[in-house]
Amino acid sequence: MSHPIPAVVDALLAAVKATAAFKGVQVDDGPPTRGRSAPDAIGIGFDIQDLTPATAAVAPGFGNRRNESYALTCSIDSFTGDAEDLAGRRSRAYALLDAMHALLAADPQLGDTCSWARITRHAYRPYQAETGAGVLIEFGVQVDATRFQGE
Repeated sequence: MSHPIPAVVDALLAAVKATAAFKGVQVDDGPPTRGRSAPDAIGIGFDIQDLTPATAAVAPGFGNRRNESYALTCSIDSFTGDAEDLAGRRSRAYALLDAMHALLAADPQLGDTCSWARITRHAYRPYQAETGAGVLIEFGVQVDATRFQGE
């Protein structure tokens, strides 16, 4: 087994794109692309403060196993051109976060790419401008995985 982060990111992207709750949501691999195509967007492996999008800790295991644990930073952004609709954006952003919780609860191993993936933290950041209102939620997906030495 190679390093689990690429496989987990790919599996999470595929799962989000295949889940009905995310229909119409722009899903980005990493930072958002230019020219946003939808009012709602999810970035997988993206930290809004330009810090490392994934951090890892490795611990020796028994035999040839190596236990790894890492946090994959993701974001949800819900925006509208209506500057008065911050409450609506907050509700929508948290509905998307709830859908992400449900997705990971339904398949915590993300198709056998890891031992356990779950959301362990999130930060809420509302914003308003003359062009509209939005809510940005940064959340961490904590991932535990085991791989064998020499692979």
